[in-house]
Amino acid sequence: MFAQTERPYELTTPLGKDVLLVKRFSGREAVSELFQFDLEVVAEIQNEVPFDQLLGKKVTLEIARETGKRYINGIVRRMKQQGRDLVFKAYRLEVVPQFWMLTRNRRSKLFQQMTIPDILKKVLTGLDVSYEIQGDFKSREYVVQYQESDFNFACRLMEECGIYYFFKHSKDGHTMVLANTPQSHPDLPFSPTAVYQEMVHNLELTEDRVYIWSKAQEIRSPKYLVWDEHFQLPNKHLNADKSITDSVQVGKTSHKLKSGSTDSQELYEFPGEYSRHFDGINKSAGEQPDHLQWIFSENSRIVDVRMQQEAALTLLIEGESVHSAFTAGHKFNLTKHFSEDDSYVLTSVEHQGEQPLRAESEPYEYKNTFTCIPAALPYRPQRSTPVPSIRGVQLATVVGPPGEEIFPDKYSRVKVQFHWDRDGQNNLDSSCWIRVGTHWAGKQWGAIHIPRIGQEVIVDFEEGDPDHPIIVGSVYNADMMPPYTLPDNKTQSGIKSRSSKNGSPDNYNEIRFEDKKDSEEILVHAEKDLTVEVEHNRTTTVGFGKSPMTPGDDSLHVMNNLTEKIENQQSTEAVTKITIKCGQSSIVMDPTSITMKSVMITIDAQATLDEHAMMTTIKSDAITTIKGAMVMIN
Repeated sequence: MFAQTERPYELTTPLGKDVLLVKRFSGREAVSELFQFDLEVVAEIQNEVPFDQLLGKKVTLEIARETGKRYINGIVRRMKQQGRDLVFKAYRLEVVPQFWMLTRNRRSKLFQQMTIPDILKKVLTGLDVSYEIQGDFKSREYVVQYQESDFNFACRLMEECGIYYFFKHSKDGHTMVLANTPQSHPDLPFSPTAVYQEMVHNLELTEDRVYIWSKAQEIRSPKYLVWDEHFQLPNKHLNADKSITDSVQVGKTSHKLKSGSTDSQELYEFPGEYSRHFDGINKSAGEQPDHLQWIFSENSRIVDVRMQQEAALTLLIEGESVHSAFTAGHKFNLTKHFSEDDSYVLTSVEHQGEQPLRAESEPYEYKNTFTCIPAALPYRPQRSTPVPSIRGVQLATVVGPPGEEIFPDKYSRVKVQFHWDRDGQNNLDSSCWIRVGTHWAGKQWGAIHIPRIGQEVIVDFEEGDPDHPIIVGSVYNADMMPPYTLPDNKTQSGIKSRSSKNGSPDNYNEIRFEDKKDSEEILVHAEKDLTVEVEHNRTTTVGFGKSPMTPGDDSLHVMNNLTEKIENQQSTEAVTKITIKCGQSSIVMDPTSITMKSVMITIDAQATLDEHAMMTTIKSDAITTIKGAMVMIN
């Protein structure tokens, strides 16, 4: 039976100390990247190595050093049996961090009124994480994880905000560190120093030596400009810009990052994707204007991050070493270099190691290749994780608080429950406030139709971004059927509303068009009052007949003159009384009498005036005059 004791590379697994022996390993670790170590191991041929006892389980690779052991801890994500000889069976183990497990899911989820660090804490629950994030992160109104893994979601949020991650390893586990400042880079384990020693033939290298060192600089854009808009601040400039650092000192050399030949090469980004994370209206439709002011600090923070992401690519150092303590995200001091002695941050390390299966064989080997940047140049992760884009529209149901039928904010926005949202409770927390598109929108004029609670609406997304929905229409479904029975009434169209609150199908306003040939009709129904205002002329032409009917009272008030002209006949009929009044003069008709009153009454007939009655009384309190060319009485 073989033993790992006194070997430079040892592997601790749930199977026991000496079941597996490391033959060879290679691995890559980098800042803001999942590490992966591929271990080639062997087991004695008589030993069974059950896959289920290793897959998903923690293992630790121990690399012996003169000053202690370097640990690489992770979980086995893949295991492969490769072959055997007379003594050993060979296996290959792929070891990754626990964070890798978050690549195995896919979710659609909403986060509201939370800061980015708080969202990350919720997504990374269950992992061993150290949060070293500095700065003032404001609560965002609405952040959507849409059809993406927890890993991708967390990575794109970190990349957007300039947060990076790396890992610290111990014998029993590993810790994921989230940070965003240069002060968060720890020194290398054991010693912060790496000694430069050029490769010379037959010269043995000690364990902390760097033997290849090369430095490159490239031209990057010297200025970054972000620009954004917010509909609640239509006349405000929400832009911010930042110029690259003039120069960076690396050892004895000062590297100019800003060159006169690149002054005009500006990076312009629109939309800046920072303003619409904040809303001047709270979830209950109340005012919170202070949240809009956060935009003016957020744009400065974002443009700083964008410029640092660009600047981080200007200088890159590549090298090779036998320093087995080199760990991504950690800091070291280079010494004994002819010009580059300084402090650096390791951005990636690729390890290779091999040891003989029999201790008395040839010596073990270890080396690595690495990249680093000057510690004076802040590290920022690049925005490489794709942002999900929703192609086309989605459907959702309008929601609101209990007891309400219509619940908009002052901008006519409403809230919805998306059909894919498993956590939503059909309430005010189901979404952000969503603007409602209309075919006409002016300054206190235009068209408005506020979607009501329970209606199904069509939702589009600005530039496909799940964080920025907009309602563009509504649709009928089995619960919300059209106002007219179809296909029987397929020639009918129009607008039919419902009285609120607590209106029944019999309570509505309606304008309906009937286009059936020879039955054409426009119907206007007012559930209570109908008001028509005409500020100048009103002309109504009726081609055949007009039959208005008012079950209650009808009143006509003309502020100036009223002229009626009838080309043929006019008939006016009242059941009980007709009254015509002008000042002190009046004519009153009822079913049995006609009474005329005035200061003076004149009846002038151009030809004949006939008066006929069973009885006639003419009475005057003063003088009665009857005058004619000829007067005949009886």
